[in-house]
Amino acid sequence: GLNSPLSGPVEWENMRSLCVLWLASLQVQAAQSPLPRCDEDLSLSLLQARASALKGYTLPLEYASFRLLLRVSIGTLPARVLLLDTGSSTVAFCNTSLPETLPLSNQTGLKACEQYGPTTPGDYFKDGYVGPFFQGELTLGTGGASSTLRIPDARYAIFAAGSCAPHLCTGQPSEGIFGVAYRKRNKVYPAFANLASSCSNFAGDIEMLCPSTSASLLPPLMQELRMTPEGSEIFGVYWSGGSDGSLLLGPAATQTAHFDPRAPTARLDSGDGASGWYNANVMKIVIDDVEYSGLDCTKHARACIIDTGTPGLLLPYQLASWLGGFPSKLQFYLEGAHHQPPVVLDFDLTTMTSVGTVQVMDPPKAMWDPLLVLGLPLWAHYYTLFNLTGDTVSFTRH
Repeated sequence: GLNSPLSGPVEWENMRSLCVLWLASLQVQAAQSPLPRCDEDLSLSLLQARASALKGYTLPLEYASFRLLLRVSIGTLPARVLLLDTGSSTVAFCNTSLPETLPLSNQTGLKACEQYGPTTPGDYFKDGYVGPFFQGELTLGTGGASSTLRIPDARYAIFAAGSCAPHLCTGQPSEGIFGVAYRKRNKVYPAFANLASSCSNFAGDIEMLCPSTSASLLPPLMQELRMTPEGSEIFGVYWSGGSDGSLLLGPAATQTAHFDPRAPTARLDSGDGASGWYNANVMKIVIDDVEYSGLDCTKHARACIIDTGTPGLLLPYQLASWLGGFPSKLQFYLEGAHHQPPVVLDFDLTTMTSVGTVQVMDPPKAMWDPLLVLGLPLWAHYYTLFNLTGDTVSFTRH
């Protein structure tokens, strides 16, 4: 029956046989009360969806202009490419060319406001958006049953007046953002909140600052992961370092050849007061044979974050002089999960510095500025498995 687990790959003819047996069993069980006519195609679709949920999903990612992109459709509208971002939690679309009425969606009484760094000396951000939340159907990915995921009641935002997102919507391949960080970053505001003045733009000088709030919504991806058989929030991110990659959800994240169950695992900070970023405790940085251990990533507002949405590895400003001598090796030591040894991430600086994917951050200006960012180049070398139930991330070397 539909409540019985399906294990392993299921052939199409087996699907048809299962469907026929299921329909027959329903007829036997309902001998005393007539059933409405059941469409065999619909039943087959249900069985396919059940099999895909048990195996998980492998959604294709594209790469362009230092961005990993996921195709997402609103209802029956054509798919749009959204920036896959482990540094935020909201799913939001640029409003360019979107119709006033969105198919299979309804506007809620809630609003979104999100901001992106780095900040200016006045503690303002240089990028962000505001807009209403909608609830409706989103389709992620393209292709077969295991590479396409439909979320019928997802909550997502549309950029509205008061937004200023030049790095997301203007001259970029992305048409919005697909955030997959902790729920705390999917901030929500009531309908009466005046967010139109959150962004100011004076002769191209953009300043963005959202009001403080502790209210949040469950992001669409986390909403779907809780529906897996284990009910655990597990997903993986793979990038070949070239034109393609994958977002792997549920069981698919651990069943892929990219994942090694023996891979070292680091602890993520999600405790009280945490920002909602994927904050790893970077204990020290080694450049060639010189160690720097002056970081304190344990302060929630001074995070060391793991972020696909940042195009480079951003090092603390104190290390600016260390990169001047053309070093060849870079290592990060992350606190291990569950009292395990530190996780060591290795990078070849010779190539990375020549193409500008390793940079030094400006000194923090606001209390929420991160100290360090492990950005997109991380995924050119490692497959990451995020376990949000266990608050861990593992790193499998390619």
